[in-house]
Amino acid sequence: MLSNLRDWYDRWRTMREMRQSQRYEERVYATDFKIMMSNAEAAVRVGETDRAWQIWQRARGRFPNSTLTSPVGLSVLLDLNRVDEADALMREGLHRYPATQFFYQGYCQVAQRRRDHAACLVRAEAMRKRFPGNPLGYSFAANAFRSLGKREEAKAILQRGMAVINDSINLWLDAGQLAIDAGEWTDGLAVYTKAGAVFKHIAVPLGLATCLKGLGRYEEAEEVLREAQAGYPLASAPWAEMARLAESKGDWDTAATHWATVRRRFPMEPLGYLEGRRTLRELGRQAEIEPMLADASERIFEDSELLVEYARVAHGNGDWAAAAERWALVRERFPERREGWDRGAEALVALGKNDEAAQIQSIAPH
Repeated sequence: MLSNLRDWYDRWRTMREMRQSQRYEERVYATDFKIMMSNAEAAVRVGETDRAWQIWQRARGRFPNSTLTSPVGLSVLLDLNRVDEADALMREGLHRYPATQFFYQGYCQVAQRRRDHAACLVRAEAMRKRFPGNPLGYSFAANAFRSLGKREEAKAILQRGMAVINDSINLWLDAGQLAIDAGEWTDGLAVYTKAGAVFKHIAVPLGLATCLKGLGRYEEAEEVLREAQAGYPLASAPWAEMARLAESKGDWDTAATHWATVRRRFPMEPLGYLEGRRTLRELGRQAEIEPMLADASERIFEDSELLVEYARVAHGNGDWAAAAERWALVRERFPERREGWDRGAEALVALGKNDEAAQIQSIAPH
């Protein structure tokens, strides 16, 4: 009996020492863990999913505690659609750290990613019971109800949250967006008006303008957006919404002017080019589109749609040399965009370069 007790104690002490050593190593090499997570995120962004998964697995093996508690680590798993692994991770976290909100939140996120809305409702309810002051417990439930087509239930849970939590604007924004999505402009206007009396947030005037536009009250919407432009001079959204407001009235000339203003004030904002392109097409000003996209592709490197659209213009014009060159750039920067491979091969065939086209098709990602 004494011998068994001594053996148990020795094993317990050894395990404790191992855990202490592991925690010490994770503290000392915390920078290494951050670098690994950053590399995994970068791999996801460029479509190197196998590499991202390998990095995550190495991090999990070397830094099990840090990986368990890392929001970035969870985000990488969800981006890789590794929902089973993410679910297991959150379950482990809930078991080990039952008083930590992150794991309840992550547990709901996993259900949301699975589109298991019934499970999300159950998990969100558990979150609300444990952390009644966390607005996410209401937001997750509202999103689940909305996905299930239960809009009234979504509205009710958000109202419950707004009655309980006074210091978070997110529930108000969720309620406003719920009304906008349903085209209930009067309800949305009421929500954003009340939110604006309590919170200063750029989403409030944007929501107000959307609802006013939906009600056909264009002049009031313009006034709200002008105030937002003055109040949030570094934000592109009020300027973009002003352009969309002009479009909704069919005033394409004014819309084009507003999109030009967006490009001038916010030259690194892809929206000014992509939306501006559509407006120029409506006006028949095709000749302005290509130089505008050329400028954008030289400024902004992280947005694939800009470069793809630039290649599409040459492709549509039958400028096969330019199209082949631009599709090659798409493949280089954004190998996950299948269009770069397929249409690049088409351009090469049009140039009589059949062998090069076949080679591209043979190595294209599937």
